[in-house]
Amino acid sequence: MLFTKLPLGATVLDLGCSVGRLSHELARKARVVVGADSSETHIRVAKTIQRHRRVSFRVGEATVSGKYVGDPEIVVDVSSVVRNNVVFVVADEQCLPFRLFDGIVCSAVIERVPNLEVFLRTLRHRIHDGGLLLLSSPFDQDERFVDRSNWLGYGAYGTELGTAEESLRGLVQRIGFRPIGGIGSVGEGGPSPHNDAYRRDLRWVTYNDRRKHMVWSVHAELFEACDSL
Repeated sequence: MLFTKLPLGATVLDLGCSVGRLSHELARKARVVVGADSSETHIRVAKTIQRHRRVSFRVGEATVSGKYVGDPEIVVDVSSVVRNNVVFVVADEQCLPFRLFDGIVCSAVIERVPNLEVFLRTLRHRIHDGGLLLLSSPFDQDERFVDRSNWLGYGAYGTELGTAEESLRGLVQRIGFRPIGGIGSVGEGGPSPHNDAYRRDLRWVTYNDRRKHMVWSVHAELFEACDSL
């Protein structure tokens, strides 16, 4: 959805980048990608992976006693994936190294933002007119992070009651973006919101072991900044 519409020489922000997997993917097309995360640990690991071009991990389980049962450490060479045109910073939407971006990506972030309207308005001020905003979320809203009164789909921020996807679209449009495509979009400009392809979700395994298996449906949608500020 994003790659076909990014201009040459684009600067892209991957906000909530974790350890940078998506940041490096975006850097295949963009001139510069800023991977930003509020977690110092995530950014430290992201920089370590970028510097050493390898990932090490163990596959197995910890027993009740704390003893680890599984394979020895596995080291994977990720040289073919890691790119140099990514800058990792500890930051949030309020404190970023660049003023404006051609594209902003937030993957699995918006469902943990206490006030989504304020968050999205801040992003609108961080993106060029005509810039692209890609939002994806499993909408696993949780009162530990966001008050129920601010849950999408429940009339939050003056939106209509309905699905979280519809509420998000209404809120983002009011802030100065227009929807131009969702998962399954293949046509120029994206399909109609009433097209089944527009509403197609991704299956996303978030946790998997012998005791527990979780699969979320993840909605993704692309928006264009259309109103001058």
